[in-house]
Amino acid sequence: MNDKPLNHELSRLLDRGVAQGIIDEGQRDRLRALAAVDSAATTVTTATSAPSATSALSVVAVAYALGALLVLFACGWFLVDRWARLGPWGVLGVALLYGGVLLAAERWLRGRGFTLAADICAALVVSLSPLVAWPFLSLSGRWPDLPTHDPLMGDPLLRDTAWMAWQWLILELMMLLTALAALRRRAMVTVTWPLAAALAGAALHLSIIACSFGGSSASEQWTILAGGFAILLVAERVERWQRGQQRRDANMVAADGAERRAGSGDFANAFWVIGLAGTTLGYLVLWLRADDSAWRHLLLPTALGLVALSLYVRRRTVLLFGVLGVIGYLGFLAQNVFREFISFPILLAGLGILVILATVWTQTRFPALVSRLEARRGSDERPFPWSGSMAAVPIGVALAMSMLSYPDAREERKREAFRQRLHILRSHSGSLPLQASRNLRPRGS
Repeated sequence: MNDKPLNHELSRLLDRGVAQGIIDEGQRDRLRALAAVDSAATTVTTATSAPSATSALSVVAVAYALGALLVLFACGWFLVDRWARLGPWGVLGVALLYGGVLLAAERWLRGRGFTLAADICAALVVSLSPLVAWPFLSLSGRWPDLPTHDPLMGDPLLRDTAWMAWQWLILELMMLLTALAALRRRAMVTVTWPLAAALAGAALHLSIIACSFGGSSASEQWTILAGGFAILLVAERVERWQRGQQRRDANMVAADGAERRAGSGDFANAFWVIGLAGTTLGYLVLWLRADDSAWRHLLLPTALGLVALSLYVRRRTVLLFGVLGVIGYLGFLAQNVFREFISFPILLAGLGILVILATVWTQTRFPALVSRLEARRGSDERPFPWSGSMAAVPIGVALAMSMLSYPDAREERKREAFRQRLHILRSHSGSLPLQASRNLRPRGS
């Protein structure tokens, strides 16, 4: 029996027990097997709960991230400042030059063992990939020329939201394909950030395109919320895959006694952060247009659900959004429900104290609550309290609400037509100044 993962002192103690007649050889082998199973379970728990070394926030990681942001800022500043002079071919040349330099730096750094820096260079290459597709859109006439003086006097296609959404979608698909190709070549956590950002942009522009076929503003807002849920679904799938991969690695350690492979990072974190941010944005848009308070009161159970979910997935990001949701709901109550009360300033002060207490609770109680939940679950290693198919239910609900909002588009079109006729009448009657007439140009014209 292979006892490499077994503690050497424990193995010697068992052998002494056999030699002194305290236990027989069969009992020794069973104790060794029990110790090996316990060691494997401990390794699995560590693999699924402890953060990876490469994902930890360190001075080196912050310095690398700052350098990457400076590279993107410098490239963006140069291109925006020289965009009109460079033209499509110039932008393509600059993008290819930056990409070539970053690829060469990625290979050089990886060959010398600077893995994180090399991964950041690869993520920068992915982030610059839309600049390679844009010149071809411009040369083919699909991307209208930017005006040099008054944006309202430029190409009407610039004000066609559906047309421009299609063009942005092409650029985002370019980034998606480049990110997937980079991940297929090598698993890199840094590449998941531009991938998640491209997914968020694609979800936003798909909602605009879908609602251009007779949809209302409400249907567009529900579709944006569905896009946020879709990114959260991706985060859930990646989380399941990541936990399974970590358990398989731990089982391999228990089987052959080899050293555990260094974790390659947290691949689900980017999708959680951007998915939660996108869902929050979509919910806030619905919140602002909700005349009744029914949808607004839904914020509290949703926020509490995020707090409970954070204990299952062991992610402080999910906990943070849940706590912010609770605080936001309390602020809504203080502002809209208790505003007329004399004790309103006291309520605001109490809300501030709750924010402080919530922060302290997040810092101190979260690890203990996670450990308590893990102890109750025992050997159940499911990262979520639901099945995989249940995660798609919120997307279906949001899309259904979007479809139900389509009949409102007829009334919106009538109001828009009336607004445009009124604008034309006021323009021809001379009641509008020239500058105001230009600034109030009808949408889509």
